[in-house]
Amino acid sequence: SNFSTASFDGRVRDFGVPTNNPELIYPGQPQKTFKLFGLYDFLNGFSINLGMEWQEEFFLDFDRTKELPSATIFNSAVRYAALNWAITLGVDNLTDEDYFFGSDPIFAANTLVTKAPERTFVGSFKVMF
Repeated sequence: SNFSTASFDGRVRDFGVPTNNPELIYPGQPQKTFKLFGLYDFLNGFSINLGMEWQEEFFLDFDRTKELPSATIFNSAVRYAALNWAITLGVDNLTDEDYFFGSDPIFAANTLVTKAPERTFVGSFKVMF
């Protein structure tokens, strides 16, 4: 049995190979992503970080007719840590990039695309005891 055949009720059917995708590259998520993260500690309780994530464009369907664009997303935060507590304030998707999450094409029948969150402000307060 291969990807282009399926068996239902004991009968095998050949669905062929999509013309635009003879290698049968599985769609729904980027094949390549790249992440880079940096942290600078000022050694006085304060630190800052900046992260970047890039994802290539990707197809949503096996026929390669629905393509979602590539995206570069930046995240940043400032942190202050004392002896037994810490506070962090940050921004996810700093540049408010429009990007998308695909879905498993088998589960969602090539119809489900989720827009990723817009610029989001985040914060946390942590107490250690």
